Amino acid sequence: MLDGHEGLAKQKAMEFIVRNGKVIGAEKLCPVTWADLFCGSHAYLDVIGSGNFDEVFSRMSLCAADTVTLENMATHCICFSGIENDTRK
Repeated sequence: MLDGHEGLAKQKAMEFIVRNGKVIGAEKLCPVTWADLFCGSHAYLDVIGSGNFDEVFSRMSLCAADTVTLENMATHCICFSGIENDTRK
């Protein structure tokens, strides 16, 4: 995944995991059986200056300069998004 052969989204996610692992001194990865992905908060939209979910997710959740498109999710994973137009304005 890290070399990109499974797509840009997985590559950027793995780069993020590796960076975080180095920070905490992790020696290996552990199996993951369930994931919960949240990209919300209208403040994100203001910081990034975009209403595009993929751009906001890439910058805020993956710390990636490249915009990564989330084309699909594994059936055992859930993605919550609070990135919709704020009609309260």
